[in-house]
Parts: sequence; C-alpha cells; structure tokens
Amino acid sequence: MMMTALRSRLAVSLGLSLALGAFAPVAFAQPHQQVLSDAEQYKGEALKLLERLVNIDSGSGYVSGLAQVGDIAIDELQTLGATIEKVPDSDGAQHILATLKGTGKAKILLMAHMDTVIKAGDRTNVIPDQASAKADVRAAVPEEFDRIEKDLARVSQDKLIADTEVTTSLKRGLPPMPQTAESDRLMAMAQGIYGELGRKLTEEGSGGAADASLSAGVGTPTLDGFGIVGGNIHTPEEYAEVESVVPRIYLLSRMIMELAGR
Repeated sequence: MMMTALRSRLAVSLGLSLALGAFAPVAFAQPHQQVLSDAEQYKGEALKLLERLVNIDSGSGYVSGLAQVGDIAIDELQTLGATIEKVPDSDGAQHILATLKGTGKAKILLMAHMDTVIKAGDRTNVIPDQASAKADVRAAVPEEFDRIEKDLARVSQDKLIADTEVTTSLKRGLPPMPQTAESDRLMAMAQGIYGELGRKLTEEGSGGAADASLSAGVGTPTLDGFGIVGGNIHTPEEYAEVESVVPRIYLLSRMIMELAGR
C-alpha cells in the first residue's frame, strides 16, 4: 500500500516495515509538541541536504554518482550515531546498511533508494537485422506473473513477418506489494498520527516499483511513501512541496515512536 503523491526523485522516499505481530490501530488527537518543534527546527537543514543530493547525477547504474550520494548518506547517518555496513551490489555500486539501537521493543526497517531516473534515448527509421524490446510489467499478486509469462510465449508464436523468429522471457524483479490486513492497520495508525496535524493521507495502489516491495514480499507488514510530497515524477516538470517537509518528518518520527513501544 502506498500513500499518495509521496515518491519523488527530489527526495528520499521511505518504506517502513515491521518485524512485529498483530497490532491494533490507535486514535490520536493532539500533536506531540516536542516532535513537531524538532521537525520545524530541522526543516532548513533538511532542505539544504536535499539540495546537495539532487545536484548529484546519480542515475541508476552510474556508480560514481551513487558513491557520492552514498558518502553523504553515511556521513549523515554516522552523525546520528549509526553503525555502517557496506554491502556490494552486482552492478558495482553498494547498499548502505545503517543500524541504530534504541530502547524500544520493535525492529523497524526504513528503506530509501539513492538512484534517480534518466530518460533513455531512441532512434527511428532504422531497419535492423535483429532487435529487442523491453517492457515493464506490474502485477498486484505474484500469480499474475505466471499468467503473463505463458501469454508472452503464446503470442510470440504469431509471426507477422515471414522468416523471423521471436523469443520472449520474463525477468522477475521487485515482487508485488498487495494490500493486507497488517498494512491496513499501519495505514490507520499513520492516518491517526497525520490527523494530529489536521492533515489527511490518501491511500492508493500506484502500480509503482518500490524497495518496500522486498519486505512486503516476505510477509512483513509494510507501508511505503513517507518521503517529501511531490508530483510529475520522472519528468522534467517534477517538483517537491517544500512545506511538506515538517509534516513528513513528524509523521515518520511519530510512527517510529508508537511502533517501538509495542
């Protein structure tokens, strides 16, 4: 499940997953004044950090740019007292695993991606001796991928041009993130906390690919989309709403506080 209009190339987009059993939603009323005050105080610093990050070319697979973003992330996390582990990736980049130990009972995982999206080029009026095409397929449940794989093989047998051969394959990447009773309870909690600020979240299934799918795919209660609010993602008109920084910091902080005590 995803909260609307939250994923943006201009900001870190967070997924929150919980290694917890069942938990009941809680009704909230008044904002936590200390958390709200801290969020408001951090706003300027957060925007300066955001500016540094978006001015780095960190396209998917661009190892040099990703390393620069990673170095900044490590510095920020170490300042918070986190221990850092670097995990190599197959494309030459690396994942950064930061661990903070608190006094709460829960184990909470926050996920964010460091890469941005670059539009690919194309060529026209060319007749090649061979060609390939890639398509991005999204599914709500894992079983849909089985059906798609069979349908790809079936339709590829219908040759529209003589003496040609078409082969298909389906590479399964990020798993679907279906709506569950556990994610509904997380959403209800987030809605109650956001209501403390007189705000309301809109939940949606966007069909997008999220790092949070990895935790949801193994059955961990997961909620995606805690980053800064924005729109027109992956386009030249993409934007971030500066005034959403404080409410988002507040929301994520209060979620961690509530869940850590359960």
